[in-house]
Formats: sequence, structure tokens, C-alpha cells
Amino acid sequence: MPKRHASSHALATLATVLSATLLATWLRFQYESIMSVFDGISQWILEIVPLSMSREMLTNIVFATVLSAIWGLGFYFLKRK
Repeated sequence: MPKRHASSHALATLATVLSATLLATWLRFQYESIMSVFDGISQWILEIVPLSMSREMLTNIVFATVLSAIWGLGFYFLKRK
């Protein structure tokens, strides 16, 4: 049972990161102002924490985190009894 539970979470994480990267790339070309907010957050994080990654990569991670949080809140409120 735990292996099945963990593998479903791992697959969901992979799907979220891949879809967030694709969506972030599309949004960067269509709605640049939305992604500039995430770029600013990423720049702020990089100023505080010296990470060895590009701002673009961190922007995708921040965007994926926000999407996951929205998905989790939606799932919680829709499945709540």
C-alpha cells in the first residue's frame, strides 16, 4: 500500500513540474506581466538564498509550487464533507 501511495505522489509531482514548465513558457510569451511577478519572486529568493541555479529554473519551480498549492486547496475544498 505505501509504495502505491508514494508512486502516485511521485507521478503527480513529475506531471506538475512538467506541465508547469510548459505553462510558464507559454505564459511568458502570451502574458509577460504574469510571469514578471514570478521572476521577481525568484530574484528575491536568489538574493536571500545563494542557490546555484538560474532565475528561469527557479521561476519554473516557484510557478509549479503555486500551481500545486492551488490544486491542493481546490482538492481539499471539493472533497471536504
